[in-house]
Amino acid sequence: MKTAKFSMLFAGIARAHFAPKELIIDGNKYPARDARLDDYVGAMRIEWSYTDNQNFTWMALNDVESQGIACGNNPEAPPLKAVARAGADITIQWTEMVEHHWGPSMTYLGAWSPGQSPQSVDFFKINDKGYDASQRLWANELIINNGFRDQLKLPSDIKPGLYILRTELLSLHGNGQTMNPGLKGLPQFYTHCFNVEITGNGSVIPPGVRFPGGYAKNDPGVTFVLGTTSRYPSYPVPGPPVYEGAYDPPVGPKPVVTPEEVGTFPPNFELQYQALLKQITAFSDKAVDFFNGGGFSLTFFSRHEAEGKELVKQRAELRQEAIKLGLADPNEEMQNSEIF
Repeated sequence: MKTAKFSMLFAGIARAHFAPKELIIDGNKYPARDARLDDYVGAMRIEWSYTDNQNFTWMALNDVESQGIACGNNPEAPPLKAVARAGADITIQWTEMVEHHWGPSMTYLGAWSPGQSPQSVDFFKINDKGYDASQRLWANELIINNGFRDQLKLPSDIKPGLYILRTELLSLHGNGQTMNPGLKGLPQFYTHCFNVEITGNGSVIPPGVRFPGGYAKNDPGVTFVLGTTSRYPSYPVPGPPVYEGAYDPPVGPKPVVTPEEVGTFPPNFELQYQALLKQITAFSDKAVDFFNGGGFSLTFFSRHEAEGKELVKQRAELRQEAIKLGLADPNEEMQNSEIF
């Protein structure tokens, strides 16, 4: 039982689940919220924070009717925002992911005002990818083959203002019994939200949908069972159609942002943070490679117990340093503190 107990201890560091790692928005790089580390050290990000589902880092949501389907469970607005010109390019850099999490990607925008709940935002879709019949690849496979990058453009004709960029990957492998009978009927939504200030001269306010409400439990794109590959080309991506407005190139100079505006720590602490994040990422990537090769989680944890313990120890030490520097709140209770 020791191995099973310890697998819970550092499962959040090495997971088969995944999340955005970084966003390049109109040429500027913004770190996403790394749930394995950022809350411990008081990181400032453009991503909405949320409570881990079932106490696991980056655990997917399964219920399209839950409040968490909007921007995660108990979402909290971020302290920072990205700045972008209407029509600008966006690259969403994901962490490594397990290959068999086949399914579509969807990205939305919704105008947002401070204090507004994400469940009351009207989201319109600006990009989606389902199954590419010509390449015989799902959206997640296209993203993996593109260096774990999903690339899209902002509409150029929308009204300027503050928006939530809501992006997600939907894994369909749980809908059937071919992968794991215990997961039957459980689509997996990996949903993340970011604040973006969009500039420009547009005036369009596209109609949108709200979450929950944008998807239904019985939507064909949600309940789709993978089964035989001959069915894949008929796959319907969930949600409304992509907004068909203008997507012209941006106008004017690219926005200039300071290190503080993208969430960079003071120099010395940033070096310590990046060094530990690099180790955690390498450990997590090693786990994903193991799972992609057909290995099981408990086997990985038992083989790498000492390495996992050391990372948990270093994270605790970095948190104490962040508290000394006034970056982290010593009174803030950490999620999963009992199992990490």
